[in-house]
Amino acid sequence: HSIVHMGVIAFALGIGGELGLFAAIFHCLAHSFTKALAFCSTGNIARIYGHKDMSKMGGMIKIAPVTTIMFGAAVCSLVGVPAFAIFVSEFLVFKGAIMSGQYFAVTLFAIALAIIFIADFSHFN
Repeated sequence: HSIVHMGVIAFALGIGGELGLFAAIFHCLAHSFTKALAFCSTGNIARIYGHKDMSKMGGMIKIAPVTTIMFGAAVCSLVGVPAFAIFVSEFLVFKGAIMSGQYFAVTLFAIALAIIFIADFSHFN
């Protein structure tokens, strides 16, 4: 996720302007808080199960519902689900690129984010 998000930040800086700069900084902050939540919740999951073998984990919602919700929120935020901060920053990147007339770059950016979104959610399931 971090590599993808650094690419989003670089793209935002590349489109330039005040909106691009704001989107890049906002994305940095959103990514930082979301990644911290992801690491804390996965650490708690590993502590609960006593191992890191994902194939032997299951029923987490019954064992630790708050941890499950926090982990789900972190995953949703990291992949850019609407209403989460990373989605807002990516939307601002799109808006900045469209306002600066960089339509081809926006198209490539949208395709790349769609592929990443699908791949991340398939891994989460």
